[in-house]
Amino acid sequence: MRTAKKPNLSPEDEAICQRNENRVSLELQLAGSILAFTAGSRRKPYLAADVLAVCPPEYFINPDARAIMNAARGIVAEGGDVNLVSCAEYMHRNSPDGKLPVHQAYLAKLTTGAANLITEASVMQAARMIAAEWAKESAYVDAGGAMEMMRNFGTDAGIAAELLYTAARKLESLDVADDTSLDAAIDAYLPLLAAEKQTRPVRAPWNSLNAILRGGVLPGELTILAARPSVGKSAFALNWAWSVACSGKEAVFFSLEMGREQLLERLVSNAEGLDLGSFRYGLNDQEKARAQKSLAGLRGRPLYIVDDPKISVAEVRRRTRLVQRQDKNLGLVVVDYLQLMTPDDRKAQREQQVASMTRGLKLLAKTLGVPVLLLAQLNRKGEESGRDPILSDLRESGAIEQDADIVIFLHQARKRTWHPDEPVKFIVAKGRSSGVGRDSLIFRRRYQRFEESSDAVFAQAEREEYEQDHPWADNGQPGLL
Repeated sequence: MRTAKKPNLSPEDEAICQRNENRVSLELQLAGSILAFTAGSRRKPYLAADVLAVCPPEYFINPDARAIMNAARGIVAEGGDVNLVSCAEYMHRNSPDGKLPVHQAYLAKLTTGAANLITEASVMQAARMIAAEWAKESAYVDAGGAMEMMRNFGTDAGIAAELLYTAARKLESLDVADDTSLDAAIDAYLPLLAAEKQTRPVRAPWNSLNAILRGGVLPGELTILAARPSVGKSAFALNWAWSVACSGKEAVFFSLEMGREQLLERLVSNAEGLDLGSFRYGLNDQEKARAQKSLAGLRGRPLYIVDDPKISVAEVRRRTRLVQRQDKNLGLVVVDYLQLMTPDDRKAQREQQVASMTRGLKLLAKTLGVPVLLLAQLNRKGEESGRDPILSDLRESGAIEQDADIVIFLHQARKRTWHPDEPVKFIVAKGRSSGVGRDSLIFRRRYQRFEESSDAVFAQAEREEYEQDHPWADNGQPGLL
């Protein structure tokens, strides 16, 4: 009688398998059970895809089980049914030397094994157990790497802290209940409904914007603030962050474009009514006294400024967690701005880099439960055509509008003329749970301050611009050029 060929294991895999005999046994049972659900009343063609969603091939430590699950993933991607024949055929077709990584007799033995799982529920339970074991093993590796870093002189403690956080997140994922019933959702929501203070929006300093956003931005939301250069994005975001800090909540401002000194000058200019240009020319004695008085009044406010020009999403997450650990009352995170951030994968295409960064900031908002205000640049299409900006004007990636919960555009009324009190239109172009609409503010550029406006002010600015373009439009007579 021909016996099944014993699988070949590397010394490393052999050691792992000996240490985890029960886990290896369960992995082989799971792989064999997926191949067995092929015919008659037991046929469940969707089961392989369900298992792979919970437990991908990378979670398996046994090389044979991993090879079977890799083949299953490829077959599912091609739209086929996973069974003994299709698995063997796929392995043969995709093997560099035309040989099966797992002997066909061994595959048949796994398929007909008496210890295989016989119900769909037991198969999914086994997949969850393997996923949990992978999470623990992976967290152990991350924590071990962090401990080794902390023992080495001169190693950045922030990197070790990030590894420890990653390990903790993997372990926390084991506690997530798999019950997706409506009753389970209601049970989880009732405590949130009772805690009204935790679900209140974080208000902006302008009532006109709050009215459109229905109160402000919510924890977990990613808000995109986009405009062309020099319209006032940074000033708008700094005004908002300062308002949050003055309300008693913490705000973190990540500045990739300006240093702390420039941001402090803007805060002083805003609070004290000093012309921002005076800081460039040099302050006189009276202005210095006013600035010192203003700086004394800024002390104690929970505003954190990070002026790192090479910051990444991982570093934003790490520093935000540090602030949140000091005080859970974190109200707003501002990133100024997207196109200057350092991508995690510098070899990827730019569109993929931007998509990865916006997705990472959305996950940050959701996992830490804070609103994130992300500044972004618009392309030139709207400016060249003379129209208001639209979602497709967001620069470099469609993932920006896809990941955003709210998108706000800033748009100048006067396109060619400069005025110290500039009417600026804001347009809420997207709001998943908020409203959409538009209104106007006055940007007092000298003081870097946005103030409430009225439709009449903005209409006057648009009328002046129209008259410049059409000097004969009012009375039919040519105007003076």
